[in-house]
Amino acid sequence: MTAPPHRPLQLRLLGLGQRIAHRLSGGRIGSLDPAAAAPRGEALRLITAVHRRLYRWTGGLVGDSAGGLTTLLLTTTGRKTGLERTVPLPYFAHPEGLAVVASFAGNPKNPAWYENLVANPDVFVQVKRRRYRAVATPLGPEERPAAWARIVAAAPMYADYQRATEREIPVVLLRERP
Repeated sequence: MTAPPHRPLQLRLLGLGQRIAHRLSGGRIGSLDPAAAAPRGEALRLITAVHRRLYRWTGGLVGDSAGGLTTLLLTTTGRKTGLERTVPLPYFAHPEGLAVVASFAGNPKNPAWYENLVANPDVFVQVKRRRYRAVATPLGPEERPAAWARIVAAAPMYADYQRATEREIPVVLLRERP
């Protein structure tokens, strides 16, 4: 199988973004390899900012895949500040929309974006160049197990994240607004 024609450019731009993040962090980011341990704190914020900008700038041509998983941009409204907050997240097909996982890499608390959408479920989603309004709904005990099984089958790392924390990792359904 041959790579799409844009792939070499995508890899060069992503590599450039990683080098910029490395430089801007003063070299504090050790390995930027996705297989390496997840960066923490400021390094993670910097990598997320670069990913978000490259994704927006290229309409998802760069950044639409992270660790082999397709990625979207999710924009929530900050529950304390009222400001828009955008994060790149892997997503999974769901019969009613798209599903995202609030794993926070197995952290004991939920990620801020999850707490924001619980407070205000009206969100914006960008998949490649397509942007739309959506309603974010955490899946309940009836729906989550089937969705979780599909997600773990596609991305086994989420099972590792669940084992690393005592909280049940939320799965959120993003339904497009008419």
